Amino acid sequence: MPAFRKERAKGTVTVACSACGLSVAVPAAEDSEKIDIYGDFLDVYHETMKNAKPQAPPPDPRYEYNGWDPPASTTVFCKMAGVPYEAVRSRIRSGNQPEEVARIKERLDSHRYKCKICIKYEKPRCLLKDKTANPEAICKSFEPDLRGDEDFKERA
Repeated sequence: MPAFRKERAKGTVTVACSACGLSVAVPAAEDSEKIDIYGDFLDVYHETMKNAKPQAPPPDPRYEYNGWDPPASTTVFCKMAGVPYEAVRSRIRSGNQPEEVARIKERLDSHRYKCKICIKYEKPRCLLKDKTANPEAICKSFEPDLRGDEDFKERA
């Protein structure tokens, strides 16, 4: 914050992260200290990072299918449990969401569920798409092979 005093007089201070390049104009009063401004910047940074979605793996030219298009966690739950979607939807509306749906969402968000543990994946092809699939990709038709699910192995 090299221009801290000049900018503070205008009511904001521009703070930039040297690691990621995030630049934010943070509100600053005349009596604001650098540490207060930095704390406000960190709040903005953490909020930005919390809302950032994990990036899809970069396309790999060795594979015909590289997409990251995961299904909804409720869809995966219905496939795994053999439960009709309407039954799960009704439970969710009544505020009674199955615990497993949240765990599935976490696995999808953290990219733990992917082609390589799908029942339709036979190395190196996706039987559904009939394409050479990147094992790190995923599509809407994903259905986990529970033998490849580490959490399932732990519960069994």
